[in-house]
Amino acid sequence: MIRLLALLLLVGPAAAEEVARHRDWSLDCRAVAQGETSCVLAQRLVAPGDDAEIAQIVLRRNAGGTALVLRVPTGVNLTQNAAYRVDGGAGMPLRWTACDAQYCLAVAPLSDGQLDGLRGGITATFGYQPLAADQAVLFDASLLGISAGLAALD
Repeated sequence: MIRLLALLLLVGPAAAEEVARHRDWSLDCRAVAQGETSCVLAQRLVAPGDDAEIAQIVLRRNAGGTALVLRVPTGVNLTQNAAYRVDGGAGMPLRWTACDAQYCLAVAPLSDGQLDGLRGGITATFGYQPLAADQAVLFDASLLGISAGLAALD
């Protein structure tokens, strides 16, 4: 778990050893041990005009299945789950699991049905409640390329 969190906090253009684009998603791979590579499918969302990171959405496979991880800047209300919905469908919760000085991570294991929903979707809307605001922060992520990216993770 610690290694996963460390990898997710480092994912980005400077940290990735190999990056393959799948439309709006990047397959980022890096060596984690001698002869062992770990890959994640990621999309980084930035604010228009100033390039400030709004969030990073990461999909990672392991022996237990596939997990969706949302990374956002610190300052979130950890007592309320983050959530996402695909194309206006039902909301799916993400549980806050860790924060460091810069980011907080929310995670949800994905069922086969949820993965199929992501593959068949166009847009996922994510949201979370900041500490210092009455309104939730909502943002959209494109799902274009997620099917090819997930296939490349296998």
